[in-house]
Amino acid sequence: MHPPMTEIHVYTPTPPQALSFANPFRMVAGLWRHRDLIRQFTVRDILARYRGSHIGILWNLLYPLMMLAVYMFVFGSVLQIKWSAGEVGTRWEGILNLLCGLTLFNLFGDCLSRAPSLVVGNPSYVKKVVFPLEILPVCVLGAALLQALIMLALVAVLTVWKIGTVNWMGALFPLVLLPLVFLSLGVGWLFSALGAFLRDIGFAVHILTQVLLFGSAVFYPVERVPAKYQWVMLANPLTGVLENGRRMLLRGQEPEWGWLLAVTAFAFVFMLFGYVCFMKSKRAFGDVL
Repeated sequence: MHPPMTEIHVYTPTPPQALSFANPFRMVAGLWRHRDLIRQFTVRDILARYRGSHIGILWNLLYPLMMLAVYMFVFGSVLQIKWSAGEVGTRWEGILNLLCGLTLFNLFGDCLSRAPSLVVGNPSYVKKVVFPLEILPVCVLGAALLQALIMLALVAVLTVWKIGTVNWMGALFPLVLLPLVFLSLGVGWLFSALGAFLRDIGFAVHILTQVLLFGSAVFYPVERVPAKYQWVMLANPLTGVLENGRRMLLRGQEPEWGWLLAVTAFAFVFMLFGYVCFMKSKRAFGDVL
């Protein structure tokens, strides 16, 4: 007589709910747990940019100086750009406003442009179950932040030298960088996840970067935009970051607190949204690569 057959149940892990990733404390704790790995990959990303060059990381110092010379010639001598009218509308004022705006935008633009290739460009990491793929956009941000801080330090020194004022309000400048960091992480997580499934997203991101460059008041103040179109500029969170950054670093004025708080809140929610999208789709990366 055969023994009775027992029914075998196979249990598969239930995919985590999207809302389980929306806890910002859990997100920060997860990234903090991998802080050593983030530091190593950030340093590696910085060094990889200059691999094979003779002066290496010194390009981080030469690049800002070379770009400053280009801006001075093109926008100062050729186009003779002036940021404001009247006696205060000097050539150096226009150059410093432009340099500050471009520096802040390039921090965001670098993270955005590199995001679509972060997952598809690292298939060996995707196949490692234990590797935390969510740190890749953080490492890209860290490398871009180093370059931005060098450029901003150059802007601060030139402001003191050419304008002759020490803007102590610049001590609060991290309040402007905070929403920019949130936005950069948000687009990093969101578009790196999309890039794993939609390979055409890289071309769309290139176009989007150019649109944002000219639509974020980088090359001109918001006041020069026709009144009927200014709402479009003000709806762009990057505009708020750039304008408040110039107010604090170049003119020593308080930021527009309402605008800054609104942009920071939006950027924080957008960052969580990008993180949730990345973590929810992370399990499927190995199937599409």
